Amino acid sequence: MSCQYNNFKTHAVLRWRSVHIVAKTASLNQTSAHKILAMPQHRRLKPRHRRMSKVLRSNIRRARYLLCLLFSLVVADGIISNFIVQSGLGKEGNPFIQSIVGQTSFIFLKLSAAFVSALILWKVVRQHTRLGLVSIMFFVMLYTAILWWNLTSWFITQHDIQF
Repeated sequence: MSCQYNNFKTHAVLRWRSVHIVAKTASLNQTSAHKILAMPQHRRLKPRHRRMSKVLRSNIRRARYLLCLLFSLVVADGIISNFIVQSGLGKEGNPFIQSIVGQTSFIFLKLSAAFVSALILWKVVRQHTRLGLVSIMFFVMLYTAILWWNLTSWFITQHDIQF
């Protein structure tokens, strides 16, 4: 551990295990410089991502995977709904988007809505991890049920199954 000062005392360069700290202070004296060097290295210079606990990092990783899954489910729902309505096998159950299903703008609307909702949910995850994870899991389950319903209804109409 070495401490080097320049002649003008406008800044000091502190070296400790190949880590350089530049303190631009006119009033930095030798005792405060040694206090900085006496601090453990993990408290002085630590990237933000290393400060997170392992549980938090795994939850954020899980949220990323779930967001990708949710985005895929929303896009698949749009494609399947568009196919079913265009082929005349069914109609859209959502009254708000019923008029645009079957048009080319429907897929772009579905893609943009999925992207914006994923960004909003990612912001929630970054601020409130558990709430974000629970929200994403709820929407993944909801869109899985919607996709299952669409595929089941298409399969029943294609194969003319009677119950």
